[in-house]
Amino acid sequence: MALRSLPFLLSVGVALAANAANTPRFTFAFPSSATIASAASAIDVDSTGYTYLAGIVDGNAFTATPGAYQPQYSGGGLCYGGPVTGGIPIPGPCESTFVVKLDPFGALVFATYLGGSAETMPSAIAFDPQGNVYVAGTTQGGFPITPGAAFPSPSFGFSETASFIAKLNATGRQLEYATYIPANISAIAVDTAGSVYFTGSDIQGVLFPTTPGAFQSSPANPAQNGIVGKLNASGSALVYGTYLSGAQGASGGIGIAVDSAGNALVGGSTAASDFPATEGQYVNSATDWDIFLAKFNSGATALIFSSLLGPGDASAMSVAPGGDVRSEEHTSELQSLRH
Repeated sequence: MALRSLPFLLSVGVALAANAANTPRFTFAFPSSATIASAASAIDVDSTGYTYLAGIVDGNAFTATPGAYQPQYSGGGLCYGGPVTGGIPIPGPCESTFVVKLDPFGALVFATYLGGSAETMPSAIAFDPQGNVYVAGTTQGGFPITPGAAFPSPSFGFSETASFIAKLNATGRQLEYATYIPANISAIAVDTAGSVYFTGSDIQGVLFPTTPGAFQSSPANPAQNGIVGKLNASGSALVYGTYLSGAQGASGGIGIAVDSAGNALVGGSTAASDFPATEGQYVNSATDWDIFLAKFNSGATALIFSSLLGPGDASAMSVAPGGDVRSEEHTSELQSLRH
């Protein structure tokens, strides 16, 4: 993931508020010494104007608010991602995740660390109607998994990191749950009941746990397969899990959204010429990586539709009130896919 270093200002809401002419305007900024992950996956804004963001901080360079769930950096190890002298990396404090919530006027509601004893990095953030905050990311271990978690143990496979999903309450003072997820997570979405939908790709050396009746119960490609899952509201069980891929090339989910009926819409990229596109849908297949957009029924037992939209990828998924699907890329094509 590309990172943006912002040593003086952490600008939030640059294109999130608009005037009557629908022209983006700068909303607010506040001082920060942290580094923020890609805005597409680490910033979200609710309908009332509250902003939620997650980023990365080295050591104790971040100031948490009084009463925060994790007021201080919890890592104790050294990592080798810092400066290099004479060709030799200089060890420094492992990076940790921070989570911030701001009110509509830019005032700080809370700021907290969220990490374990080893390096932790966020990949996505979301919220529910009550203002609770959900963060997905990766960790090298020691993450504060809560009792009764759906997946209490990390799944590393051939990787050095394991994925997690965590839920903080609306004040940032309590960790409601945290669970490992046996997959690489690119994006999350939350429905009105607090269930979390996620997408990404499988981990080499680890089978993603599919559920009975899943649309695709086993991986199709030996290298990389897209995955889609749903956690229950307490983070204690996987409601459903399915693969989404073809055999003739790698695939991966990048963006996800959920509609009012609980149907998950997943966007991503595929190199598989046999990716499961549904009959009668828009297909504009290239010779390399294609954007895909797929919509599952509420149990992920079947596809409502699946389309290929040409070269690229689909991220920052959303569903408009009228049922149109919107994405960071190819919005004009996606708007025609109303189901």
